[in-house]
Amino acid sequence: MNPFGPHRVTVEGERVRLKFVGKATYAETVAFHELLAGVLERGRCFVLVDLTELAGVDPKARRYIGEWNRSHRITAGAAFGASLTGRAFVTLLLNAIRLMNSSAPEIYMARDESEARQWLAARGMTAS
Repeated sequence: MNPFGPHRVTVEGERVRLKFVGKATYAETVAFHELLAGVLERGRCFVLVDLTELAGVDPKARRYIGEWNRSHRITAGAAFGASLTGRAFVTLLLNAIRLMNSSAPEIYMARDESEARQWLAARGMTAS
């Protein structure tokens, strides 16, 4: 069984790419963040998130994300493809994380994947 449900996750060295497909559940969110913690144990962790098919995030999963970010810090993250509602949701979530953790990582909302990759590369993510 895929712990990420319908979502697609790939790891390429220090880069983790997540493509949401539908709604993110609590169990899928925990599995994804366990994967991120494993990448962080090896060093840097850059996260590239495709939101084009995101249909929502379970409230319990949102709380978990905030809690996880209190004790973990990815190097940087960039998301792209969000609808207006999706961008508003992600912005609210990121603001909540920053309120709980003043050393929260930089997360960028890009227009498209190319812009997201360029932003991460400017922060030191290696190309692949």
